[in-house]
Amino acid sequence: MSRNALVVDGDQISRLMLRHMLTGLGYETSEAYDVASAVASLARTQPTVVISDLLLPDGTGLDVQDALQAMDVPPALVLITDVSEWDDLVDHRFRDVPPYLTKPVSTAELENSLQLMVRGHS
Repeated sequence: MSRNALVVDGDQISRLMLRHMLTGLGYETSEAYDVASAVASLARTQPTVVISDLLLPDGTGLDVQDALQAMDVPPALVLITDVSEWDDLVDHRFRDVPPYLTKPVSTAELENSLQLMVRGHS
């Protein structure tokens, strides 16, 4: 099975760090900097997993989640955020919230989360 990941983060350094971790874990990666570019990348890249920051320049990782749920076969989603962002945004929404990791993320945490998420989607 192909291991493709889409990294969605408005911060270029964060995208680079996540891409480096994912490449080391054997993933082919592509990047998006906001919700619009993530949505545009989905059909082209067909990722098995999407790793998205919660707060993006034009929306949130939950908007990315909405786009994924509209797909016939949605990829797994892992949100990354710092705790203050999570508390400020998510507590006020009534929805199924995907798993998330808090910044800074280690390679081991990311690998564990990806294994659990991809296993749950197979």
